[in-house]
Amino acid sequence: MGQTGPTPGYFVKSPSGKRIGLSDSLFLRSVWTRSGAVLNGVVEWKNLEPELSLGTLVIERADSTGTALTLLRIDPAHFSFKILGEPGPGRTIRDWIVSDGCVAGINGGYFFLKNDDPQRKCPLGLLVKDGAVISGYRKNYSGCFTFDAGHPEFTYKTKPAKSVSGALQSFPMLIYDGRIPGEVMSENSALHIHRLSRRSALGEDWEGRILFLITGSEVSFRELGFLAGAMGFRHCLSLDGGGSSQLCVLSKDTVEVRGMDKIPVGIGIARK
Repeated sequence: MGQTGPTPGYFVKSPSGKRIGLSDSLFLRSVWTRSGAVLNGVVEWKNLEPELSLGTLVIERADSTGTALTLLRIDPAHFSFKILGEPGPGRTIRDWIVSDGCVAGINGGYFFLKNDDPQRKCPLGLLVKDGAVISGYRKNYSGCFTFDAGHPEFTYKTKPAKSVSGALQSFPMLIYDGRIPGEVMSENSALHIHRLSRRSALGEDWEGRILFLITGSEVSFRELGFLAGAMGFRHCLSLDGGGSSQLCVLSKDTVEVRGMDKIPVGIGIARK
């Protein structure tokens, strides 16, 4: 349904199994606010440790297809962020977080095979690790996530204005300051906004907490922007999708949403 029309008809599946319908008009909304996040209170959260929570939600379309969403909510006052990995053959996100002593991680942005060699996976877009620029800024990649000693930040169609210890660029920016950009709303977008694939994303809620998001099955960019806004994302940046999408948490519980591919880079969190 996400590929064929603007009002696919969604249902939230509650823990008790009850299906709660969502208004078709929500799918057309491009501006989201803290008070308008209709799914914010529906996500079921479990505390893994202080200021680190795992969230789950099941979305169904009217045609009975759908996906489970897995979210990790992180308080940046208690956790620091790290760029994981390096150009090369890649590893699973679980391997990257174990080798870097992290609590959790999610795959990073897009990459290419240098000289078509699968052992030489190189990141695309701005990538800064420990203050060193690994890959340069690309004007056609709409979003950046940066972090330093202060609070992590997102930028939209703007190169970070200062040197930072860590940065990752990707696209598309699905929500920026509560607004879904026009290129994600437009039927004629070159982004193929209704193409279905497994997705992962990185965001921030209205309380300033950072969120990792991954889908269990296929959704479109258009759908993911709508769902992120409805769940209370103020900013949301899509990461690499398909076989690259993967998330792992090694905390009170071990949670792993596996991907099919080994990835060269990711984003991890470590306790301060």
